[in-house]
Parts: sequence; structure tokens; C-alpha cells
Amino acid sequence: MHRVCTALLLCLLVLTSACAKPDVLAVSGDVERGEVGTSSSTTTSPGPETVSCPPAPVPGPDPEAMDVPATPDAIDPILTAVSALRCLTAPPIAPTFITRAEAPGILASGEEPEDRAEIERVEPIARLLGWIEPGTSLYDAAKELTAGLILGFYLPNTDQLYIVTEDGTVTPLAQRTVAHEWVHALQDAAYDLEKKGDAIPKDDLDAGGAMTAVVEGDALHYETEFSQRYFSEAKRLAASEEELALGADAAGSIDLGPLLYDLLMPYRSGPTFVRHLLPAGAPPLQDVYERLPSTSAEILHPELWQKGFEPEPTALPDLAPVLGAAWTRTFDGTWGEFSTANVLAGFAGTVPERELTDVDGWRGDRLQIWTSGPTSLLALATTWDSDAAGEEFLGALEDALEVQGTAEPSGFVAFEDGRRCRATGGGRVTLLMCTDSPDTAALLATT
Repeated sequence: MHRVCTALLLCLLVLTSACAKPDVLAVSGDVERGEVGTSSSTTTSPGPETVSCPPAPVPGPDPEAMDVPATPDAIDPILTAVSALRCLTAPPIAPTFITRAEAPGILASGEEPEDRAEIERVEPIARLLGWIEPGTSLYDAAKELTAGLILGFYLPNTDQLYIVTEDGTVTPLAQRTVAHEWVHALQDAAYDLEKKGDAIPKDDLDAGGAMTAVVEGDALHYETEFSQRYFSEAKRLAASEEELALGADAAGSIDLGPLLYDLLMPYRSGPTFVRHLLPAGAPPLQDVYERLPSTSAEILHPELWQKGFEPEPTALPDLAPVLGAAWTRTFDGTWGEFSTANVLAGFAGTVPERELTDVDGWRGDRLQIWTSGPTSLLALATTWDSDAAGEEFLGALEDALEVQGTAEPSGFVAFEDGRRCRATGGGRVTLLMCTDSPDTAALLATT
């Protein structure tokens, strides 16, 4: 089953079944599994609600109550309030409360055999870029991260929505999580996200990330709207403190480096995209779900989506004759503006605030992974709106690579760990990377 994902979100968070939608916290924000809101339920989707939007105020939880007993009846007002805010019909789903210890087992019960194979297929991307340490398993890292940070998840194949609680109460953060997950249940019932996700080619990581950003931006916006309307200032502060404490407890358990920024893109950029477009929607965002953005460029620059932006077709040289029969192409798809900026940030050793000014002018790309035994090769071609924009990106990339390693006669830069990288171009910039293999670099020097 196809997985909706941002470029490396697939690697880290495809650990659960394609019908799972967990939300986990990561230091200052929650990271989510790429397969959002898929559904195999036979229940007929109710479709968008016809109520007036924006809605009138509706009864909600007591804003002064710091804790609510963990019973379905106690959270009914949250579901009612969020359904009205989002202007969508509530599906027949009742949240279930579980402990953190129970969550991994429930998630694992829905895991599909191909999930691990998908991680292994694209893991070389993270390894070649240096986003994970040698010997690190993304699958195992995902298990570790999720076990400590998960807040809640939605399993549409069983019509189950799970909220993590530890002491029999729904804390302020758990109430926010209920609101967030309920938006995902509403989205799935109204817009059939499984069908939309399946329409995206499996290797189109950029389109998958763009859809995830819409779905997460939507949920985060209305989670915030709910807490602003129905939480007191003290309760909002309590939820934030709980979130920060949970993130701090796990911050040292795994170092994801630039990969973390790829994982957080839907959460950081999705809400901005949604807020930009909300005034035009009635019901909210219906037009966006009918014509989902296909690139992270549209998420970062909503005006591109409004203009009907389409990425430019981008080609790579045919590497098969150069590499020979011992090599197999294992991935051929898209990468995206956001991840392209993240590549530059990773090489430069910086942790930018994701303003992405370094890659303004991105207009398309193509990413391939080739493997031969333990040796891997990454080829990325990027298209720009002008030669000047491409040259600016190339210059920044070359400056970053110069710091990373030593230039070789082949034109490649050799890193200390043996990886080799070369950037060339102008209006189109091509990046070639390979694992510790001088022979492979010599072969690629002619391309």
C-alpha cells in the first residue's frame, strides 16, 4: 500500500502499518508517520458537512479544569467542538485510552511485511547524505523514537483512535492530542485520504510530503484553534510545559541531525500553508483537498499553489551504460525544494530556521539511487528558474563540500568516512554521491 510521506519521513516513520497515523513528539514539535488518514473501513464516508462556516461557539471542556477523567463521555465535548470548528461531520469513532507501554504493541500489530523493505530501499539516501551514522538502522531508530514520544495515533482500518495516558486522566496535552487526532478522523471520512495517497507514485517523495504537510497543517491549525477557544491561559501553558518535558526526556536518546528537519517539515510549514489559504475556503480547505499540492515548493510558497504550479520535468544522465550490469537502480523519483535545502544545510553543518532562502528558484528535480552489493550511489538533478539561481545554489554547495573533504583529480570531494561527492551545473545542478569506492567515483567522473 502506498505511503504518504515527506522525503525521509518514509525512512523513519514507516515502522507502522500503512493504515496507521501516529503522532509523536520530537523536542519542540510532534513528528508523524507518513501514512496519514488511510482507511479500509467499509463505512460510507459522510462527506463534508453542510453547516455554516465559520461555526458559532459550541460548548467545550471546562477551560479551568486541568485534568479530565479518561472516559469517552468526558471527551465528547472536545470531539463536538472540533467537528464544529472544522465544519465536518463526525465519523462513528470513539477514542481509546492506552498507556505508553501498550502503544508499541498496538502499532506493531498493524505493521505490514513490506514496511521494513521500504525503509531498507530508501535508507541509502540518509546514509549517503550523512544523516545517519554508519551501522544505524532507521527501522530500529524509529522504534526507539516512537516508544518514548508517541502521543496518539489513528488506525482507520479498525476505526480506532488511540490516546496515550499514564495515570487515568486526559492531561491538557492529551486533550490537545485528542483534538489533533480527531481532525485526522474527520479528514479521512470527508476526503478519502487513502485514495488520494494511492494516486501518488510511490517514489514521488515530494508529492507525498506535500500531502502530509496539508493534512498535518490542517490538524495543527485546528488543534491550536481549539485550545485558543477552550483552554484557559494556564491550561495552554500546562500543555506546552508537558510537551517540552516529554521532548527533553527523549532529546538525547537519538541524534537525527538534518533528518529531523525533513521529518518536521509538515508540522512547521504545513500550518503556514493552511493559514494562508483558509480565507478562500468554505467549507475550509475543500479546494485544497480537491487539488492537493504536489511539491514542497507550493507548501513553502502558497502563491505557487494558487497559480497552479507544476514542477518542471528534470532528467538525469543514463547511468546504466556507465555503471554496468552489476548495478541496480532501486529508486527513481522526486526530492523537493525543502529536502534540497536540507542537503545544503547538512553539508554546511548549519541548522537553519528553514526559511530556505538558499534555494529560492527551485523548479523541479529527479533523484535516483543505484546499488551494487554494499556500494550505493545517489544522483540528484535540480532545475532552477534561472541560471543565476542555479549558480547561486551550486556555489553554496561547493563551498560546503570544500569544508567537508578533500578535492580529488576526478572532481569529487572525498569525505573522511570515504564517501565521495561532486556537484556540477548551472541552470541545472547535478549532485553525485557514492559510498567508499574510488572505482565508482572514477566511473562517474565521465558523466
